[in-house]
Amino acid sequence: SLGIALVDDEGRLMATNQACHELTGLSQSGSNPPEMRDCLPEETLRSLGWPGAIKAASKRSTLLLKTNGQSRDARVWLVPLEEPAEDLASARAVLFMEDLSGETRLRSELEVSQ
Repeated sequence: SLGIALVDDEGRLMATNQACHELTGLSQSGSNPPEMRDCLPEETLRSLGWPGAIKAASKRSTLLLKTNGQSRDARVWLVPLEEPAEDLASARAVLFMEDLSGETRLRSELEVSQ
């Protein structure tokens, strides 16, 4: 499944889907929105050009996501928004996260069987 989050200029996740919570292990409750740095390692943020990438071109990398203190392979995209939605005017980018752990496991099994 594809995790999706709207991100503001400060890197806060303003709106997220259920898959985002499942991938990152972040709670849906709480008064303060989580930040990208709560679910992505610093090396991932740097490879996405954060801070600053929100106004630049999108990036794509295969990286590790923090999930309840563990890591998993994921593909992550940070895509700037040209015109934010009125009800989420502070949103500046969309963060997409795709879990690759199944793909990684299958590749490892294939290598072992050869």
